[in-house]
Amino acid sequence: MATGMVMNDAMATMVEANDPGLSSMQHALPIQILMPADITNAVAFLVSDEAKFITGITRALNAGFPVR
Repeated sequence: MATGMVMNDAMATMVEANDPGLSSMQHALPIQILMPADITNAVAFLVSDEAKFITGITRALNAGFPVR
């Protein structure tokens, strides 16, 4: 799983400090920052029977952030 911005302790510190770099990242696309549950849900899908034919890949989980 290759994730984009995830709300974790480091990200929370940036939010609390009103980091100017965070503002530019947040407003690049009208999407939310990934939450840990988003990653958990994606991994749960990948280990389920529904994903039995998905193998050997690195899956981007970034809500389209690189596509500006």
